[in-house]
Amino acid sequence: MLRRTSGRHFVVSKLLAAPRVWRLARTGTIDPNATTTDQRAATFAASAPDGTVLVTRRDDEGLTHWFIAPDETGVEQSALHLAQTVAARAVELVEDVPELFESKHIAVARYEAGSIIGRDTQVGSDLSETASTASGGRRATYRTET
Repeated sequence: MLRRTSGRHFVVSKLLAAPRVWRLARTGTIDPNATTTDQRAATFAASAPDGTVLVTRRDDEGLTHWFIAPDETGVEQSALHLAQTVAARAVELVEDVPELFESKHIAVARYEAGSIIGRDTQVGSDLSETASTASGGRRATYRTET
């Protein structure tokens, strides 16, 4: 969970003691079979330790995707499961971890245990509307904190 401390700095409450950080690098395309993707995502969700944070950040180079988790047994497997789900390679950063939460805007999406998982395809949708919704032009299922 993110909580504001001062100015634009955020602290991840469970991750105060030396988190481990992976950057996800795209390696292919996601499996078009929704059942396979759901199974992989469920495997990731079951293996991710409490306090896990997924971050997508836009900077001058474009979007970057991050997996941040407490240093617990099996966290490497969680990174691998996430990478397999999204057709990526998880590269752990030991040094030179960027300040991921220093930003003008932060969107927070929360998953509550026991909630119903749903999905919807963007096939045939108006790309400008999809981009507007994802960028906060409309209220979606996340909230933006500034």
